[in-house]
Amino acid sequence: MSELKYNIRPLQEAVLRVFKEFAKICERHGLKYYAAYGTALGAIRHKGFIPWDDDQDVAMPRSDYARFAQIVSKELPDDMRFLRGGESFYSPVYFGRMLDGREGVSEELSRVTKLDIQDPPFVDIFVLDGIPDNVLMFRKWVRERQLWRMCQLWRYPYTGQGSTTLNRFFAKIGGFIFNWRYRRTINNADMMQVWDEIAGRWSNSEHVVEPSFFRMKESRILS
Repeated sequence: MSELKYNIRPLQEAVLRVFKEFAKICERHGLKYYAAYGTALGAIRHKGFIPWDDDQDVAMPRSDYARFAQIVSKELPDDMRFLRGGESFYSPVYFGRMLDGREGVSEELSRVTKLDIQDPPFVDIFVLDGIPDNVLMFRKWVRERQLWRMCQLWRYPYTGQGSTTLNRFFAKIGGFIFNWRYRRTINNADMMQVWDEIAGRWSNSEHVVEPSFFRMKESRILS
């Protein structure tokens, strides 16, 4: 058996530090959140991190996420940051990210772990959107989301994973046309605000949909 040449544990401990602050804020204000994706799998299968995982994923109902985004800036320690979707290179698509804001933390962790760490330790916060119960309104919701996604593609064509180069080209052209005629968003932060407005109409719905940023057909209704 070959000798392990890196030690990911210091990075995981730094991520856990961010998560604990996130959890404190949620508990202090009675906000709901759930372990998601690899984090949920690690909690069940490994009683902690997946051994090779380098971040944590949580999901929040939209109403709780909106409240979290309102209060987090006043609650965070000085050495941490919160980014809403579209606010920086770290989050070009729709999810929030809470991260370690200490200068040079990535370089220090790279030295300690023997890994090439580009991003600071972070927790990704995904939003569970409510959906209409009425069939006609649901179809309208789907069209709104598809159009919003197309508008996003003209700025971030690489997020259309799995599609062909030709499909991405036409999506980018169509997104540019729809964006300026329909939404007139200036940057990705504007687009996130547009989706906040659309999705906020259904924040009290009994049914929620799994976050899906690449293809609408991948979205799953969770309740």
